[in-house]
Amino acid sequence: VQGGPRGEREQGRAFQGALLCAGRRHFAAGQGSCAQDERAIGRAVAKFSIIIPVYNVEKYLSYCLDSVRAQTYADLEVICVDDGSTDRSSRIVELHAAADPRIRMVSKSNGGVSSAKNAGIREATGDYVLCVDADDALVPEACERLVRAFQESDADVVTFGANCVPSCDGYPWLVDCLSPRDAVYDGFDWKILL
Repeated sequence: VQGGPRGEREQGRAFQGALLCAGRRHFAAGQGSCAQDERAIGRAVAKFSIIIPVYNVEKYLSYCLDSVRAQTYADLEVICVDDGSTDRSSRIVELHAAADPRIRMVSKSNGGVSSAKNAGIREATGDYVLCVDADDALVPEACERLVRAFQESDADVVTFGANCVPSCDGYPWLVDCLSPRDAVYDGFDWKILL
């Protein structure tokens, strides 16, 4: 990352996961683990709001929610936005919410994935917002790594790659798009979206 008020440069490596959205700059998150207490983080523990758009994803949703519930970083809320599902997706969210008080559901009429993410963001109370698709799964240390990346880089936005599971489901274009890579960005440039 290059940018920020002082123009400093930070650089890191991407890892498996989804997109974290927050502001103007981008930082590729590092591979290292981070302790969750105030001594290791250097300030009060930050809270994550994980937004999961839900629309007819009963086949994948439990696996996704299990991966979120298994995060080694405990201070998080999970907002599942039911975007008018007609399958059993909302019931699956209710079952997970009954088992884990960090999970709650917001229901709305169908408006598409961006509309669902925006509804979840409006409900978010965390310091960081992490958008996870219902057919994705996070590695257990994902939120820990993200906190470390934010604090070491002072970035406003952290993006990172993903891996196809099973790997045989990937094809060259998809693997290339998702592949973790080192990146340095200087301010906003539309090319970072490619």
